[in-house]
Amino acid sequence: MTPALTGNNTSWSSQTNNSIASYKSGASCLTSGTCTNDAPAVSEFSADKTQGCETLTVAFTDLSTNTPTSWSWNFGDGGTSSQQNPTHTYNSTGNFNVTLSASNSFGGTPATKNQYIKVQAGGPYPTVKGGPASNTAVGAGGYFNTNDIRGLVFDALQGVIIESVKVYANTAGDRVIEVQDAVGGNTVVSKTVNIPAGESRVNLGFAVPAGTDYHIKVTGSLVDLYRNNAGASFPYDVGGLVSITQTDYASTDPNYYYYFYDWEVRKEGCDPSTGVGDQPISGTFELYPNPSSNLVTVKLLNPQVSVSQVQVYDMLGKRVNPPMKQLGSQQVQLDFRGWKRGIYLIRVGNDSNGAVQRLVIM
Repeated sequence: MTPALTGNNTSWSSQTNNSIASYKSGASCLTSGTCTNDAPAVSEFSADKTQGCETLTVAFTDLSTNTPTSWSWNFGDGGTSSQQNPTHTYNSTGNFNVTLSASNSFGGTPATKNQYIKVQAGGPYPTVKGGPASNTAVGAGGYFNTNDIRGLVFDALQGVIIESVKVYANTAGDRVIEVQDAVGGNTVVSKTVNIPAGESRVNLGFAVPAGTDYHIKVTGSLVDLYRNNAGASFPYDVGGLVSITQTDYASTDPNYYYYFYDWEVRKEGCDPSTGVGDQPISGTFELYPNPSSNLVTVKLLNPQVSVSQVQVYDMLGKRVNPPMKQLGSQQVQLDFRGWKRGIYLIRVGNDSNGAVQRLVIM
């Protein structure tokens, strides 16, 4: 429409705007609504775990930008994948470089992380516990959702794996738990976890190098976890591996305690004297069917062997359900219905020695 001015009056008459029409006809994405970024993909990725013992199964996540349409992974051990978010099992020890080459119609820039995956010989070091066992072991408190600043300060007395912590949530939802190198500092490691309402144990698998004044906290709009506002008595020792020294609010409220209870921690690395595949025992056992998604039978082959325990571990060396079974005869059944797919370690033995076999859950 164009105005026609006549005296002091303004009137309108119809006219085609040729410039807009011409621009649209020359830009097909405006007509179709399919305009895209014409930049090449920039590759980036993460892994749910980066170290383990003997055999390690890793889930990789594509974090590339600029809308990639194809992915080429090189896992450093001869393995490759074209999936966007692949899972890969390392069956040999070593330090492995991982490369992702993501691309779109304009190309792509690859990303390589050197010695990103570390698989060592031997078995995982034992898990130790520490810190307040529950939210009632400290003092009064309540749920906190005012901000995402607060957390705990701790020292890693040597390189450790923070396997899990216990939390108490007022509401269910996804939360980002992270470790910083100082209060308000750089992120060392983080993980998004779905936490149900109530008490739950959150698996972290955080690898933390030896160091002081680390800060563990929840980051984001949803916190809503229980914290104590009285009764804390620092420091709290976690098996001689970690010392929880204070909160980040210690100067004002030194008796507060934030969110994370009943820590489970183990020493980083693997114990070469307890390899998961060659632990000494004067007898062996059968494990069948393997692979399985149902009941699995553990059967001793030597009736003269005195074995008291059957335990199940994940590939990070953490003991998982079902709980330890006591062998009252030469065989026992374990129920794996509903378990997550993956590789597990079945250990048959006693406190001094044992034998381990790998079980694949389909």
